[in-house]
Amino acid sequence: MRKTKLYPSLIKLSLIIGLLFVSRLVFADESLGGISENVLGPINILRHLFNIASIVLGIFLLLSAFNRYVRYRQNPQESPLSTVITWALLGVLLIVIPIAYHLSQEATEAANASSTSQVSYHDIND
Repeated sequence: MRKTKLYPSLIKLSLIIGLLFVSRLVFADESLGGISENVLGPINILRHLFNIASIVLGIFLLLSAFNRYVRYRQNPQESPLSTVITWALLGVLLIVIPIAYHLSQEATEAANASSTSQVSYHDIND
């Protein structure tokens, strides 16, 4: 019997379907702004997925670091303290990065909203 590799063919098929879907979105509008809006939709979804994955992975790393610390307290030679510290720092970093990005986006939107609402035009002769 001949073994067929299913995964490479599935990957190729999903790439072809994905490219057809994205190309339809890109060419569905007549203006360049409409095309960029159509492309940014899936990118925003990916950004949210990466943020969620980063937070979940950070939580798991923190829990794993706590577990390693408990094992370190029982037997210090089994798992070194540097592993615990590294995993805890990586966990905190993976949690803080998406939150900081979200807060910076909110601050930018608030600054843009306040700057556009405070714009006033005065006549030079006044």
